[in-house]
Amino acid sequence: MSLIEIRGLRVAYGATPVLQGLDLDVEAGEMFFLLGPSGCGKTTLLRVLAGFIEDVAGTLRIAGRDMAGVPPQQRGVGLVFQSYALWPHMSVLENVAFGLEMHGVGQDERRARAERALDQVRLAGLGSRRPQELSGGQQQRVALARALVLEPAVVLLDEPLSNLDAGLRGEMLAFIRELQRGTGAAMIYVTHDRDEALMAADRIALLNGGRLVEQGAPRRLYHEPASRFAAEFLGAANFLPGKLMVTRPGPCVETCAGKWVGARISPEFAPGQEVLCCVRPESLEPLDVPNPALGNSVSGRLLETRYFGNREELLFEVAPGVIWKALRRGGAELLPSGSPMRWGFRTTDLILLSPA
Repeated sequence: MSLIEIRGLRVAYGATPVLQGLDLDVEAGEMFFLLGPSGCGKTTLLRVLAGFIEDVAGTLRIAGRDMAGVPPQQRGVGLVFQSYALWPHMSVLENVAFGLEMHGVGQDERRARAERALDQVRLAGLGSRRPQELSGGQQQRVALARALVLEPAVVLLDEPLSNLDAGLRGEMLAFIRELQRGTGAAMIYVTHDRDEALMAADRIALLNGGRLVEQGAPRRLYHEPASRFAAEFLGAANFLPGKLMVTRPGPCVETCAGKWVGARISPEFAPGQEVLCCVRPESLEPLDVPNPALGNSVSGRLLETRYFGNREELLFEVAPGVIWKALRRGGAELLPSGSPMRWGFRTTDLILLSPA
């Protein structure tokens, strides 16, 4: 039995459907990310889990218990808000201990548990300060301590890094991941940032339009997406339509840019079927000299070079109106626009998708 079981979950705001028949499972001790564009239903699902939205269809169970009619404070769920929602008139220690007071925990135990929680998030000795005396990253850790002090089986995080500058986000995400492993709590983390999800998730559920598009481990979703939407949302991708052909020694895809061999062509694709080829930019390697190990090649004309210091993005036209992107190490020789280019990629890096 999974820690969280969601079956047929439907939520609507008036006549507008927000979640449409969602089925999900989250395991104990799992770092589970809800990923998707704005308006796809991520935060609504989090609010359903927290008990803030009661008018729902379908079932939700936490630790085997049906949550229908169970108020937020009785669900055993911690919540970290996007805005942190810290009381400015209370000390850091009082903020962390507030939930314990609401649960009737005595003063001495409240203080001891709040201090342990602050130590857990590396804020020991700062309990007497006010939230406004702390940095953004420290305030976020206070919010984490407030959620963890109740020792919940599940912690919900609603885009907790959105208020931090880019330089601090990676550091705080690594801290949250380390904290999750140390506590053993299941964390459900809402984000629209694919890098956050790919870096820290055990599993990702990709949502779009209130529906589950697909779910799985980050590496599998990135390298084996099941749809164009998933491929594009999880990272930069190059596309070209083609037709699956049967040849010797095995099947290949015929495109306007050449015939490509795929080492992992799914049996769901039949010979003669129209397919969509997908190749990640980082899979492309320059073919200045022949390299049989790459297996496939594509040629084009350089349109633009975008310089990012340690890397460059090269945009090149592989067919009329079809622009691909390749990556290379920054500092290499600058090529003039219009230069012919030839790239290779491995047969294992060809992803085939349904064109629909």
